Amino acid sequence: MVTAESKAPATAESVDESEYPFVELTLRLPEEWQLSWERLCELAELNQPYKFERSAEGMLMVTGTPPLESDWIENQLRDQIRPWMRAGGGGMLRGGASGYTLPDASLRVPDLSWIPDEMLPSRGDQQAWEAEPVLAPKLAIEIRSPGQPLVGQRRKMEKYLANGVQLGWLFDPRRRQVHVYRPEQEPEVLDDPKLLSGEDVMAGLEVDLSEIWP
Repeated sequence: MVTAESKAPATAESVDESEYPFVELTLRLPEEWQLSWERLCELAELNQPYKFERSAEGMLMVTGTPPLESDWIENQLRDQIRPWMRAGGGGMLRGGASGYTLPDASLRVPDLSWIPDEMLPSRGDQQAWEAEPVLAPKLAIEIRSPGQPLVGQRRKMEKYLANGVQLGWLFDPRRRQVHVYRPEQEPEVLDDPKLLSGEDVMAGLEVDLSEIWP
């Protein structure tokens, strides 16, 4: 995720990621420690702007803050997805402050995600809205930070799919690429795409990417 002066897509050879160190730690914790969603929220509040997640094995994962570029891309995506939701797509769009307890017991925080109406609690059911349900969004979006190992992001997307996510978008701004993840398929890498489809998961959604890269 870096500001691009040129509209030409960067190649792997032209990208020097060593100048952008990225903080990424995985810590093994005592078994008696219970890393609930509330505890992760407390850690995040006390240690802004780091992101805290829990693996299926109970390990604490800490990643560095996304740069301004990531916020730009997230906002651009929101601005295009919300009109589709208002036009009948419905559902809820959640940002990086909202996480999920996945079926494998991990706690994950996508940069952006979408849940359809049928997965949401009934309106007025306050107890259900305050609960911590075990579910996976239908769409999960991750935005790669400068210096962030791509292999880690790929594993995260694979974990999403293994837990029920039906469509994943991994944005790599420095290379102007989008990696599209679908269940039981190899990821598709799109080079400097102009349009991105919601496919069967978000039928009728088309995201214009021509101006999404900052």
